Amino acid sequence: MRLACAAAAISVYLSCPPAIAAGYADDACATRLIETAADVSVSNGRRYATRTVYRSKHEAAIDFIDGGTTTLAVEGPFGWTRNDSGATPGGEQEKGFALGHQFHALLLHFDDIIDDAHHADAIAFRGGLAGGRSGVSPYGGTAHLILGPEPERPLGMKFEPPGHGPVEIVFSDWRRRGGRDLPWLVTIHDGDDVYTYKYSSISVRERSPLRFYEEAGDTGLDAVDIYRLHRRILAAHCLGDAEMMARLMTPEGIVANRGELLLSTRNELLSNMTGLFERLDYRSYEDTAAPLVEVSPAGDFGWIGVKVRASGIEKTNGEPFRSEWAWILLARKIDGEWLGAGNASNQPPT
Repeated sequence: MRLACAAAAISVYLSCPPAIAAGYADDACATRLIETAADVSVSNGRRYATRTVYRSKHEAAIDFIDGGTTTLAVEGPFGWTRNDSGATPGGEQEKGFALGHQFHALLLHFDDIIDDAHHADAIAFRGGLAGGRSGVSPYGGTAHLILGPEPERPLGMKFEPPGHGPVEIVFSDWRRRGGRDLPWLVTIHDGDDVYTYKYSSISVRERSPLRFYEEAGDTGLDAVDIYRLHRRILAAHCLGDAEMMARLMTPEGIVANRGELLLSTRNELLSNMTGLFERLDYRSYEDTAAPLVEVSPAGDFGWIGVKVRASGIEKTNGEPFRSEWAWILLARKIDGEWLGAGNASNQPPT
């Protein structure tokens, strides 16, 4: 598998130097998960299989199965790769490779994944001209969703990466599943080879907010694990799970907020969060900026800085609530598990 700007298939589009992101938003309450499995044949005679899981443009992974299994993922601010020897940190290249192979996610959520998506006419595609949706990819270049005579069945996609010729993707073998039409055959023309993805499984359904981590699997990378700790804390709000919140924390932690400095025990946190979830139903909890993570040289202490926005319903009166925060979560590694050890938080001035 090549991971370079001249790489095969869609990787050429999303593995080149990134453009500046237009914005960042990732909701820890979101439950839509897209999972696929496919057998792939290449015009040069190679064969392999893939599995993908997609939760958002910031949480996506793909397994390449060819004897062993190689996984590439984008997870928040991180890219990573894992094979039979273990996991290693990655960057924009790995993030783009993982996202670029989420063909059904790009089909169903083009405007959410691609920046500045807008209607476009006269897009050159497969020797003719077609209309569709166009925009800027998160990792540079232009992306197009090619529309055809049937609005629910686009003809395919086209990517124009910097420094490389266009990559064209053709959808076919449409089948109706779960109230939607989806292509079960995807053919990729990258200018050199043709890649045919024959799908054996496509699942689009609501799952637990934590499901992506189960499907992507453990990495053993401390920075990624601290990021996951933060996302699990947000998800615990979405699930209204006070016991989960308590399990994610050390027995005693430091809290700095509104001019106060306190020590909080796990039991006190459990009591406070139980009361909070009795009053508030969290419907959304978003990272609104890419989290910043640091890990100590010893690998037993770290922190994550985040900017978030929460919204939901007050259970007592049905009124909506919305709040924004920035905080630094302290994290400590105990018996191989990263736990929250305290935080300092603030809100924007009113």
